Order: sequence, then C-alpha cells, then structure tokens
Amino acid sequence: MDEREFRVVIKHYFLKGKTPQETKNKIDKHYGESAPSIRTIYKWFGLFRSGHMSTNDAGRPGRPVAVTTPENVKKNPRYGDE
Repeated sequence: MDEREFRVVIKHYFLKGKTPQETKNKIDKHYGESAPSIRTIYKWFGLFRSGHMSTNDAGRPGRPVAVTTPENVKKNPRYGDE
C-alpha cells in the first residue's frame, strides 16, 4: 500500500473518532511491517484536526530536479555536441 492509501485509512479512523494509538493498532494488525509509524499517524491526525482534510501531498515551491540522462546531457549546449 502506498503512502496516500495509508493516509486515507488514517483519515477514516480519524473521522470515526478513533485515537491515533487505536488507529496505529488497527493498521499494524492488518499491514504489519509496512504500516506507517505512530509519529506519522499523529502528524496526520494533527493536520486533520486543523482542517486540512486532503490526503495529497502539499505542493512544493521551487524548480523541479532535472533528471540527468544521456539525452538531456546532449541537449544542453554546455555538455552536448550541438
């Protein structure tokens, strides 16, 4: 299960009125080692309590990291054979 799917499960238990510890116990029971940490669950409970109900990651400002591939290197006049 990916991070976003775990967030949906955490939100489900939050909306049902469960505590972070109850949520952790239930997730551990079903997902074992792949379950998020208690710290992560507390973080998301805090976000949900503050009104941030989205389970998506927030956008991050700044330039995206460029991927260095042989094609990209050739396209860049500083490095390529253009």
